[in-house]
Amino acid sequence: MMTVCFCAWASALLPLLLAAPGQAAGGRWVQQGEAAEDLPAGVSSFGPAWPAQDSSQYSPWLVHLGGRLVMYYCKNIQMNQSGIAINRDRVHRVERAPNGTWGASTVAVEGTNTTAPDDLSCSPGVATVREQHHMYYVGAARAEGMTLYLLHAISADSSGLSWTRRGLVGGSWPQPFPGYFETPTPIYDETTQQLSLYIPATVSSGKGSGV
Repeated sequence: MMTVCFCAWASALLPLLLAAPGQAAGGRWVQQGEAAEDLPAGVSSFGPAWPAQDSSQYSPWLVHLGGRLVMYYCKNIQMNQSGIAINRDRVHRVERAPNGTWGASTVAVEGTNTTAPDDLSCSPGVATVREQHHMYYVGAARAEGMTLYLLHAISADSSGLSWTRRGLVGGSWPQPFPGYFETPTPIYDETTQQLSLYIPATVSSGKGSGV
C-alpha cells in the first residue's frame, strides 16, 4: 500500500534534475547547475524558446519518462473563455529531442472554471509510483488573490502525455494554505513504498518553513 507523508524541509530548495534512466530505482538527483555537461554542444539552456507573446514561463520540472527527457512548466497565455479574453496559468509539457532541441508544447493540466481552486494551475512536481505518474501542483482561483491550494493529477501512460485531475490533496495539508508555498517536490521510496512531498512554504508570520 502506498502512503503519502508531508515532510520537513530544513534548508532552501535547489533546482533538481533526475539522472538518465537505467540507474538504480529512484534515480540519482543532482543540482541543475551540475547538469550543464549533459547539454549538447551549442545548447545553452534546457528551456524551449518561445515568441514574445508567450514569454511568461516559469517553474520548470525536468524528468525522464518513457526514455524521454520531459519538461513540465507553467505558462501564462491569453485564451478565450465563453467569448471573454482571459489570462490563465496552465501546466505545459514539452520533450527534448536527441539533438537537444525542444518540440512543441502541449497543455498537460489546466483548470476550466475561473472560480475553482485550479483556475490558475502552476509549479508542477512529478514522481512515478509503480508505472503511474503523480503530479502535485499549485492552484489558485483568480478571485481569491494569493489564496493557494495543493492539487493532484495522475497519468497512466509511460510518457506522461495525458493527465487526469484528482482535485485537492487531502490529509494534513490545510486547504487553502494559510500563507505562500511553491513547487511541491514528490519523491517515491521504493523500499518503504512511501511518497514524500517536500514543499517550501511561508506561513502568515512571514517566516520560512517547510511541510
